[in-house]
Amino acid sequence: MSQHEGLPVSGYRPQSDIAVSTVNGSKMLEERVLRFLDELKADPAIDQRWLSIGRTAIEQGFMAVNRAVFQPKRIDLPPDPDPRQIFEAGYSKGVFHDDAFEYGPQVEAAFRDSQRGDGQ
Repeated sequence: MSQHEGLPVSGYRPQSDIAVSTVNGSKMLEERVLRFLDELKADPAIDQRWLSIGRTAIEQGFMAVNRAVFQPKRIDLPPDPDPRQIFEAGYSKGVFHDDAFEYGPQVEAAFRDSQRGDGQ
């Protein structure tokens, strides 16, 4: 059985012929169902709100099935900084106003400065 190279996306692994065939079959079935829903959308007698809800649920269902087959994994990232350190770094730099917590470039810069210990 041959292996197909994983998607060039973090977390995706190489896939077997069976897995690729299964997901391709799922995608074909999904397209047929979506075309049927497209026909219903053209009918003014159909409740478009419920049709939209149903379409979203169907799309999510097919996506879940495909993920069940391909089984993408979580990726490794460096640890997140402690939110208290971010707040303290921003507060000491005067980034926060009126007790509002705003996480943005200024806070990130203040946090980096506090980690370097340059005291600016």
